[in-house]
Amino acid sequence: MPKPRMITANFTGITRYDTMEGREYLVAPMIMIVEGVLNGSEGAGLYPADELSKTPQVWNHKPVVVYHPQENGVGI
Repeated sequence: MPKPRMITANFTGITRYDTMEGREYLVAPMIMIVEGVLNGSEGAGLYPADELSKTPQVWNHKPVVVYHPQENGVGI
């Protein structure tokens, strides 16, 4: 049985539960990334607003996980 986890997030709007691929998720409207220089796995990168606004839909149906998923001890 999965252990309960607490996630603190600042968001506005109405939350709901939805099922994707047989698993239930809490769904909340959020801003996943903002423009600016952000740190990443390959160092800092510039994320300009005009680039981010081209594909906001790519964040849809992407679960936010507490721990990065692994397979055989390797991040996937």
